[in-house]
Amino acid sequence: MPGHAVGSRLGLSLAKGEAPPDIAHWRELRDEVTAAGDQRVVVSCEFFANADPDALGEVVEELGGDAVHVVVTLRPLVRILPSQWQEYVQNGLRSGYEEWLDDILRKRADDGTPTAFWRRHRHDALVERWAAAVGPDRVTVVVVDETEPLALLRTFEELTGLPEGVLRPDSHVNPSLTLGEAEMLRRLNEATHERGWPDHRYVEVIRHGVRFELRKPRRREAGEPRAATPEWAVDEAVALAEEMTGRIAGLGVRIVGDPARLTRRPTAQPAPAGPPMVHADVAARAVLAAVQKSAPKRGKKAQAANTVPAAKESAAAKKPPAAGPRRPASAEDRPVREVSPATLVRILRRRGLRRLRRLPRGRGTRG
Repeated sequence: MPGHAVGSRLGLSLAKGEAPPDIAHWRELRDEVTAAGDQRVVVSCEFFANADPDALGEVVEELGGDAVHVVVTLRPLVRILPSQWQEYVQNGLRSGYEEWLDDILRKRADDGTPTAFWRRHRHDALVERWAAAVGPDRVTVVVVDETEPLALLRTFEELTGLPEGVLRPDSHVNPSLTLGEAEMLRRLNEATHERGWPDHRYVEVIRHGVRFELRKPRRREAGEPRAATPEWAVDEAVALAEEMTGRIAGLGVRIVGDPARLTRRPTAQPAPAGPPMVHADVAARAVLAAVQKSAPKRGKKAQAANTVPAAKESAAAKKPPAAGPRRPASAEDRPVREVSPATLVRILRRRGLRRLRRLPRGRGTRG
């Protein structure tokens, strides 16, 4: 996967608590590009935006030197903000949306060092870094038109010389969280931090359990709100976008699309009425995922202890069942489809509390 390859080359961890991928991923990708010879190869990965100037030169040289052409796709900063906050929450962030916006837009690093967010989304500096690495004549900036979903594919067909219609949208859906789902995850981040959970437990239970369940495609209801950007942050983002767009226009790179799209103000969103809510079925599945990931791993000895030897099992199978009236199964023993949502949530909560009490308290923290 390009993400693992580029992440390994730049030494980036793909998720909090996880080590960078093995460099073998990059070597495999590099060798594949080299083996393609004169054929055009597209290597698409958002992690390229994280590379510093020294790494850019090395990456360009390893992927073909003078044959490399860079394409940078840009979206409006004001639309990127809520999406990035969600991504950070899914990776352990404990700040609410407005607090995070204040940190990003008003509290820049005192020494001028760009944060991870601005290294990727200070678009004028991003384009300038790549133009310095390969030359402005080998950089194309594509302004994404979100009203025309196929426009980006048609642009890449033109850039690569493919016939129109060859590229088709990916069927994979990457759903955004509702405000209620994001807030539930954020508060779990706070709770696990206060309890001193080490990274490995957070990754296993919250990231691979709760987060995975929340990201499953489902039909969102019309009334489920998303994170709404306050007007002061919209003002800041639009002003920055105007500054960045003006600088990009002066870099001498090719621009495809309408740069004015990057500076348009979105339609104002009404503030959510009342506290954010989570759909009952979603909450139940998230709790169940956390309980399953919290369960102690069973080794071979434990499995063997519960295995009935074949001879005894065969004898037991021949023994007729004892007579007598059958007792109705309790709610915990019945199939999920036969249990009401309210009862299911109570059962999952009870099981989760029992298992969490048995877990040892961690000493590490997630910074």
